[in-house]
Amino acid sequence: MSKSYLLALGIILILLTSCGSEDSDNNEETAKKEHFVNPEEIKRVGNGREGFFFTDLRGDTLFGGRKFWMASEFKNGYSVITEIKNGIQLRGVINYKGEEVIPIKYTEFINPNSRNGYFNFSREGGGTGFIDSTGKIVFQPIYKSSKGGIKYNQAILQNDKEKWGSLSLKGDTIIEFKYSDIGVWYDARVLVKQNNQFSYLNTEGIPINDEKYQFARDFENGLALVKKNGMIGFIDTKGKQIIECQFTDYKTIVDVVENHFADFGFEEKNHRFMLEEGYIIVKKNGKWGYINSTGETIVPIEFDDVAVLNRGSSTVGVVKNGKQGYYSIKEKTYTEKE
Repeated sequence: MSKSYLLALGIILILLTSCGSEDSDNNEETAKKEHFVNPEEIKRVGNGREGFFFTDLRGDTLFGGRKFWMASEFKNGYSVITEIKNGIQLRGVINYKGEEVIPIKYTEFINPNSRNGYFNFSREGGGTGFIDSTGKIVFQPIYKSSKGGIKYNQAILQNDKEKWGSLSLKGDTIIEFKYSDIGVWYDARVLVKQNNQFSYLNTEGIPINDEKYQFARDFENGLALVKKNGMIGFIDTKGKQIIECQFTDYKTIVDVVENHFADFGFEEKNHRFMLEEGYIIVKKNGKWGYINSTGETIVPIEFDDVAVLNRGSSTVGVVKNGKQGYYSIKEKTYTEKE
């Protein structure tokens, strides 16, 4: 074998080794760049004595190991941070990259439950407003209360006269401040109360119809429960009466969820009048049954009592003539319990 052949072979091996090393370095660098931290996977670690910091799911420390006197869990990509300077608690907000999007300089409380990039902004002793994720104060914390965050480019607020209305992001009045109570936005409609009467407004603050109701509830899936002349019925988002006011009562559906801080470890949430299947439990002429969102009878309104349908089931527990039984929605049959 010639010396020139051996020399050429050696050069090739060196080049291959070098390329392999560069590829390995490039792969490691690419892996580092591709290590994206999902905001929902960021974990808060620490306590009030030693400070709080954040890690990813792999346990790697984020944000250069920066510690905070107080920090909320990340919600919607943001965490509210508190630091103490000269004995004063100052608050701000960081994003999932650890950047201060709202400078840590405010003595006001910042609610971590941000919606659409806006944070409820309140003062100790009273006063609430909103600040956005760029640090701009949208509404000074001078209002008594607020509801539902910022939606449809406006905020529902209560003024110092305890009247409710709404303001646009530019500060223009959309819903006049004259209501004693107000709901939150559902289906681009909001329920308002004035002089013990209820009505609905659209996102421009205009009534959806000319009716005033004795009682009403927020919209659910395009339908709202209303009471007129002592009877209950249902309207759509245009204010049209879809199901005539003919019922004397209805049942509220409640979700029971676990909450270690509540009594008995559970709390009630999401009070509503419509089941997930779109059914409504109503009472007429002293008897109970089910209707759907168009008014069609699902369970005949002829029972002394009816239970709430279990999720995924088509059989309802009922009471008839003082005896327990079952009604099959699928088979449309009643069976008395033995």
